[in-house]
Amino acid sequence: MNTDKKAVFFDADGTICDIEKGVPDSAVEAIRKLRENGHEAWLCTGRSRAFARAIWNRSRLRMISACGATIEKDGQRLYNKEMPVEVAKLSVETLRKYGLIPVMEGADFMYYD
Repeated sequence: MNTDKKAVFFDADGTICDIEKGVPDSAVEAIRKLRENGHEAWLCTGRSRAFARAIWNRSRLRMISACGATIEKDGQRLYNKEMPVEVAKLSVETLRKYGLIPVMEGADFMYYD
């Protein structure tokens, strides 16, 4: 067992992923080597899990998404905190009232007008 095991956290935007180009092969290879050496690799992003799913699928990182609202490790969801339905409805109504386009992001889906 590797007693020097580390947890390494990566941001998505501009770190392991380019919004237009995706995750480069070099990042996937570096993460693979990191894991082979016994370390944990985590995607830690403010983006929602639904948005970051493509990054995660390509890199197979463990994931902390939505600023900590969802945490997944080895395919298992350890934590998920979503806003109550009443708060979501009020948020959408308020945004629409002021002419803004609401975008609601959850762990599994994104909703927008």
